[in-house]
Amino acid sequence: MSCVLRASGANFDADEFLKVSWLDALTAFHRGTVHFPTSSVTRKSDYSGMKVSVSTREISDLSGQVEDAVGFS
Repeated sequence: MSCVLRASGANFDADEFLKVSWLDALTAFHRGTVHFPTSSVTRKSDYSGMKVSVSTREISDLSGQVEDAVGFS
């Protein structure tokens, strides 16, 4: 995974969006949850969101990643 789309917002319900979407999220996160549960810092997230892979090309293949990202839809 080298090129990722991140979508987030204070009122974005990632779980509901993913239920009706064809996208497969790499990860989803939720407003009010702790950012890093194993850390001693307990800062909670202000946003909900998700991350989706838009290209699996190598990180050294920037032009290929751009081509995949532009064609992503």
